[in-house]
Amino acid sequence: MRFLVMHFGYESQADQDAMRVLRVRGRKSGRLYDVPVRIATMNGRRYFMSMLGDAPWVGNVRRADTVELIANRAAETFRVHEIEGEERISFWDWYCRHPQYAARARSALSADVEHLSLAELERLGHMYPVFRLEPILLAYGS
Repeated sequence: MRFLVMHFGYESQADQDAMRVLRVRGRKSGRLYDVPVRIATMNGRRYFMSMLGDAPWVGNVRRADTVELIANRAAETFRVHEIEGEERISFWDWYCRHPQYAARARSALSADVEHLSLAELERLGHMYPVFRLEPILLAYGS
């Protein structure tokens, strides 16, 4: 999947659920790691989550100043923030109810999307980290 996204932009043109390769520097090794992620856009802000929970690359993202998203050989650099509290609850509520994501939430995350409760949303938030992407604006001028 990484190869298809990086070289051909596979599944990378959609506004919602776009596939990207996340590039992050290892916190111990300093190596660059590439991980395929899907981007969700909620209220004009972009997010990605680890559907594998606290995978090793999540620790790298938590400690990174910036990450890159790559599709079709084009890279964008972002600051990344793990979301917490109400923002995390709101994200999981939106994600589980969104028509493009409900089936994935039900099958991959074992979410009870038919009977979403605060306890279910907190469970998802605790098990699956979510990160908000913040574009880095370059300042030009004198």
